[in-house]
Amino acid sequence: MSLVLFEVTAAESAGLPADVRSRVRLEPRTLHERARDHPECEMAIVEVRSRVGTAELERLPRLRAVVSRTAGLDHIDLGACAERGVVVTHAGDYSSGAVAEFTIAFLLHLLRGRQIRRSVSGGLGEVSGSLGGELSGRTVGVIGLGGIGRRVAAVLVALGCDVLAVSRRPLEGIESVPLARVLEPASVMTLHLPGEAGLVLGPDEFLRLKAGALVVTDHVAWATEAAFERQLRCVIEAVRGWEG
Repeated sequence: MSLVLFEVTAAESAGLPADVRSRVRLEPRTLHERARDHPECEMAIVEVRSRVGTAELERLPRLRAVVSRTAGLDHIDLGACAERGVVVTHAGDYSSGAVAEFTIAFLLHLLRGRQIRRSVSGGLGEVSGSLGGELSGRTVGVIGLGGIGRRVAAVLVALGCDVLAVSRRPLEGIESVPLARVLEPASVMTLHLPGEAGLVLGPDEFLRLKAGALVVTDHVAWATEAAFERQLRCVIEAVRGWEG
């Protein structure tokens, strides 16, 4: 079988055993940039920056499988692959713990980071004034209880938050409610959904959030520029609504 490893870095290439390098084509560029150069490819190993859609599949007539070194699959057109009999697999729960930690870190930074930097700017140990808001005691809406969302919810509960989850997967000890029940009481929202889940927070939802509410999403939810731009437009429309 002809294998092509796309988006491979120099460090990764150097770390591969010689027998592996002899059997795999190493391509530093993305699949959509270099698909034409690999018509013989039967298995493509990709990262998140490689788009795999109808146009790319047409350039790879012998492709039988796509292996994505990611947890999410937003960059791959699963329908187009299924139509052509191309099997798609991915890393599943890869790095879920790390992403969950970053989510919590972002929340703490948003609540306290600016104030702490200001308070110690005059020298180590000179902490004075407000150190920001506490996360403990807040109502937090966690949207999506997959590998990342479950970990975030567990940490938030341990920190003393009242967690409300919107998810098809119940989690013991976490109250699951419809999205409408979360919007008004929550002062913090975390989103952990794949792009194909659609737009979760539109202008109407943002208008119902508390003034000053924090919204943090992991790297999967707004993975594409189009998804990010769509979500940003919703925020702008909501702000115009607040301003009246």
